[in-house]
Amino acid sequence: MRNRCCLVLLILLMSGCASDGRQPLLGEGLSWSPGWDRVAQEVRDSARDPAVWGPLLGAVLLQAGDADTRLSDRLREDRPLFGSTDNAQRASDDWRDLAGLLWLGSAVLAPGPEEAGDWLSLKGQLLAQEWLAAKAARGLTSGLKSLTGRERPNGLNDRSFPSGHATTASVQAHLACYNLSHSGYSGELPGGLCRLGQGAAMLTAWARVEAGMHYPSDVLVGWAIGRFFARSAEAWLGDGRGHPQVDARLLGRDWELSLRWQF
Repeated sequence: MRNRCCLVLLILLMSGCASDGRQPLLGEGLSWSPGWDRVAQEVRDSARDPAVWGPLLGAVLLQAGDADTRLSDRLREDRPLFGSTDNAQRASDDWRDLAGLLWLGSAVLAPGPEEAGDWLSLKGQLLAQEWLAAKAARGLTSGLKSLTGRERPNGLNDRSFPSGHATTASVQAHLACYNLSHSGYSGELPGGLCRLGQGAAMLTAWARVEAGMHYPSDVLVGWAIGRFFARSAEAWLGDGRGHPQVDARLLGRDWELSLRWQF
């Protein structure tokens, strides 16, 4: 895992030289007081994000016919990806940490002001606001754990729902994607690193199920929470460019459903 992390850092450092210089610096549009209207709009947009309501819908559907428990038992017994519960447990930590490294690297290594003081100020505010979004996501997850008291599949304790690992990896991966898409990097590298981060978050969630620490619905809800808070953080960070949104309108007796992608 250490070699993988070093490789990611090297790629990010190299990509810093690929900025096209035509976009504002990452973090220039952030605000500590964006206004309630902007926050409310961002929350509404976040709720319409397919990456939020899709996993929540999947978690609900898994409750039919006890599919959630049966799928959890199947993955824990067959161990198709990691081979053992111990390996899966370690992998969940490693992949979560990789998502965190991508988030941190995408923020720190993006082009910034030339003056050292301005650079520190901009990066400090950016990291503080994104950290607060991640902290809020983990806080909600922790509160739901205490409220629901769902026992883990392996019987270790009653902190199964939702998955803290999945929440953390999801919010970090999605914040990394935001940073990369607004950093001014050119070429295919930003999209590739974004997919790497999201893949790391998905593997984190899978490993938690395979390790017997969570049911599939636990990690789906954790993923949705992480995505929601990362998406909502854009009320402070800037615009919502590059994120899919779903709109539904009633036209007479028919519904019109559309998918919008802002650029």
